[in-house]
Amino acid sequence: MSVENVSIFTRYPRLKELCDFGKQNKLAHFFEGFERRILENPDEHTLKEYERVLACLDNDSWNELKNRVIQKTNLEELYGYSQIADCLNEAYGYEFLKEQGYLDIKFIPIPSSKGKTPDLCAEP
Repeated sequence: MSVENVSIFTRYPRLKELCDFGKQNKLAHFFEGFERRILENPDEHTLKEYERVLACLDNDSWNELKNRVIQKTNLEELYGYSQIADCLNEAYGYEFLKEQGYLDIKFIPIPSSKGKTPDLCAEP
């Protein structure tokens, strides 16, 4: 990894942590591709925005979100990086609830059966 690449991930520690977490959870090839995509074509605006919203998560919520990314990643889709973005976008809901003054914000576990459930719950 070049010095420039290291500095990219220095600016985006949560995204780097997500890539490393994915590589440790039997998704190494998939997350190496995701990381390579960031390195080869860094969209600084998008990366900054994701890093900003991910920083608002408390540690438990951040850990849960990382696990959700792993659960929702479908390795059969060769370039299924939109799955990662879909999960990361759930952090915007967390941020919104936090800004509205809600407390005890939590991600709802992904059900084992198919069906729609909310992504988050919180206390007013």
